[in-house]
Amino acid sequence: MRQRFLILIICLTSCISLSYAQNDSVLPDTTILNNSASSSFHRKLEFNGYVKLLETSLILNNNSDWINDKLIHNRLNFKGYLTKHINVIAEFRNRMYTGEMMEFYPGYDSLLTKDQGFVNLSWMLFSKKNSFINILPDRAYIDYSNGKLQLTIGRQRINWGQTFVWNPNDIFNTYSFFDFDYEEKPGCDALRLQYYRNAISTVEIAAKLNSNKQLTAAVLYKANYRKYDLQALAGMYNDSDLVAGIGWSGDLFKGGFRGELSYFHPVKNMTDTSGRLLVSAGYDYSFKNEASVRLEVLYNSGGRANGNITMQQLYYEPLSAKSLSPAKFSVFGSLSYPVNPITFVSFSANYSPGIYSLYLGPSLDVSLNDNLDLSLVLQSFLNKLNTPDAESVFLFFYRIKWSF
Repeated sequence: MRQRFLILIICLTSCISLSYAQNDSVLPDTTILNNSASSSFHRKLEFNGYVKLLETSLILNNNSDWINDKLIHNRLNFKGYLTKHINVIAEFRNRMYTGEMMEFYPGYDSLLTKDQGFVNLSWMLFSKKNSFINILPDRAYIDYSNGKLQLTIGRQRINWGQTFVWNPNDIFNTYSFFDFDYEEKPGCDALRLQYYRNAISTVEIAAKLNSNKQLTAAVLYKANYRKYDLQALAGMYNDSDLVAGIGWSGDLFKGGFRGELSYFHPVKNMTDTSGRLLVSAGYDYSFKNEASVRLEVLYNSGGRANGNITMQQLYYEPLSAKSLSPAKFSVFGSLSYPVNPITFVSFSANYSPGIYSLYLGPSLDVSLNDNLDLSLVLQSFLNKLNTPDAESVFLFFYRIKWSF
């Protein structure tokens, strides 16, 4: 009874919020906010979000039996302007899941809803054999800015990455490329101080604690040199490694050239050579017809140079900045093209030669109207390509998204 009551309250709250969101007189005018320095500051509140229905079908080794899941994902974003210098942000992932994966893969619900932050904010309203309802705030922070200084405290996203698929410099918020449905990407419980020295250089200091009470803290310096954005970082990673890295992004042959490098050295073995080096580099180019291509490579000195892996290792296990891929070498490529103003098609592929793993991913996105979108995605994984009993996994996704 209590669970049903809580679900009802959430639904009613969402409906009331939606009715306000559709009223233009309630939403703040951000243009006025940005140009109100000479006028008195008024307290304002921004609200937006979306509702998505995601249906998934999984097929293993060409088996005729499909594993089917359904996920209703509601996101609520709130931003309050308390004063001229202080903002408060809170964003929630509300997910209702039902399907067969929980029976096929024990612990699947815990994997999807585990809070990696220092403070466990994951709230399981309902959990049964093949369904659950979960609320997880992935943003909850206070932001203070004054002149060249900006201070952010709380659950936030600290994005230090430069490349698109693999980010060795992203030591605070690692994410998986395969998780296409999580556009916002995860946050962390952290403190971040940014100092904007001038228009082209910034100094940042950040520190976070994870769910295992491990500390990650680092300093980042960013500058622009000859039309290239350059950065360098140094610090401690998860209490266990000293980390140092560099990153860059700029133009090359009329395209974009990006890269990152991070070196992790265990604190307990300072005198040996057991450190880990990760390097990613990518190039992207857009044609006159708006088609675009992207190529990216990853080297992971701690990855496997040969052997086979399981689907769980490749797809489901959480990533870290030290292990962005289980393979020593990985290559990614993609091609995308806007067929017309409302239709977008793309195709991506990822190959890891040492572990004989191939990923193929075509997708179709259609804008049905200003706030309604349809997506069709196929993710296919072909492992052990050098053996007759190749393991194949296919995931079909159908998603419809309404934004408000």
